[in-house]
Amino acid sequence: MNNLNHQRTPRRRVDLGAAMSVPIVWQITVPGRPVPLARGRHANGRVNNERRSLEYQSLLALSMRTKMNHDAVPHTAAPFTKEDRGRVFPKGTPLYAIFCFSGPDVETADFDNLTKSAADAITKAGVWWDDKQVNASYIERIKESAPRTTIRIFSSKEAFCANLVTSTDRSNVQVVPEVP
Repeated sequence: MNNLNHQRTPRRRVDLGAAMSVPIVWQITVPGRPVPLARGRHANGRVNNERRSLEYQSLLALSMRTKMNHDAVPHTAAPFTKEDRGRVFPKGTPLYAIFCFSGPDVETADFDNLTKSAADAITKAGVWWDDKQVNASYIERIKESAPRTTIRIFSSKEAFCANLVTSTDRSNVQVVPEVP
């Protein structure tokens, strides 16, 4: 019998430094019905939807942390400091986000509450420091039978604009030109 010492090889971390010329894209798709953030409304002595909302946030955050741990090379947009360790995007990195919520009844949910729920989950997962880093976002609700949430985060305005896609024609990528 061959006795080999099987040791876990540590993942090689690569610091891409301040390579802002390379657009950094981080994407995740989480299956399941998108749930808007509940504001703790009370009716008949009970809080409505708060539990479902928190469960949805936890599902998103867990899926994001799992993806972050699975990625062998971090997608960094700027040099990391000690406090940035474990995050995809360091503090102060300007970000751009696309949120796509799909499901059979997603059109009845408030888009701002759907987005806030997802943004809070991204913060809890540690993908970014705070949603204050987001300079622009695009929110899309698509009525489909397969419920899911897809989030794309960009460190480049150009990459963000190049990825804006309308829900009516998904094969056509629309590039928004820079306004002088």
